[in-house]
Amino acid sequence: MASNPDDKNLRLTYARLLVDVKQYEIARTEFEKLHQDSPGDAELLYTLGLLSLESQRLDDAEKYMMMLVRLKQREGEAQYYLGRINENRKRYEDAIEWYQKVFVGEYKFDARLRVADMLGVLGRTDAAVAHLDDMLKGSQSNGSLVRIYISKGELLRSARRYPQAMEVFNTALGIVPGNNDLLYARALVAEKLGRIDILEADIRAILKTEPDNAHALNALGFTLADQTERYQEAYGYIKRAIEIMPDDAAITDSWGWVHYRLGDYEKAISLLRKALSQFDDAEISAHLGEVLWVSGSRQEAQQIWQRALKKSPDSPVLQNVMQRFIP
Repeated sequence: MASNPDDKNLRLTYARLLVDVKQYEIARTEFEKLHQDSPGDAELLYTLGLLSLESQRLDDAEKYMMMLVRLKQREGEAQYYLGRINENRKRYEDAIEWYQKVFVGEYKFDARLRVADMLGVLGRTDAAVAHLDDMLKGSQSNGSLVRIYISKGELLRSARRYPQAMEVFNTALGIVPGNNDLLYARALVAEKLGRIDILEADIRAILKTEPDNAHALNALGFTLADQTERYQEAYGYIKRAIEIMPDDAAITDSWGWVHYRLGDYEKAISLLRKALSQFDDAEISAHLGEVLWVSGSRQEAQQIWQRALKKSPDSPVLQNVMQRFIP
């Protein structure tokens, strides 16, 4: 093969075509053959690292990215993906260490955001907030500012520090007014604070420019179904959302929930079972369990709640529904 560059170029073209059509495993085999002939080729190593990561072959991905680091080729990208590999392994401290090494290339900004995410996962919320505040001190485009503020607000929302998260999004919208991503993020926090008026205003503002935004339609519809008696209105919003994204588990969950609110328990159970099969989630489990309980299937409801509780013991929605129904 090394003596016949035409064959090598043909194999390279074939391997790239396989990537284009998402035949990643076959492509990886072809790139492996090319790598054996050219073990120091940085582009081959980088491609093999990405393909290995795509197929969750984390040991192989790490091997190829480490080779790039040693060769000092595409070093910034390799360090970034070594962070991603360790993040996938739930080795968050190691992930932070790799992300902090990324000082060059297009991945530097994303790596810094991921450091904050990892600090949040480790429960070091104040350190993560300080890290993001440090990022805000530099000169940033509006797009970068939005990403930093969303990371900061989401971090505080995950820590259930809702008033602080609301303050973050209010500040951000003062700097980048009318940004739909910020409006959506603020709406989610408003729901946690019981400020349905803010949620409704923000979602309606989004829908003026993005009338087919399924997630916005779903957020408004679910909140109206869950926290008000405006069930028919909620039904209309969620119906539009499910027509746009029929296979989305969160929207299917809302679709089931509004049927429950309207008294169609059989349809609700069917939809909620579908949602749970799409995504094993504590909130969906809480909803399905509630409808089953109210329908008389209390033993199954408790089984679903207990199973979800083992996976998500700190889920507030799960704890709340169990406290309401189990004496």
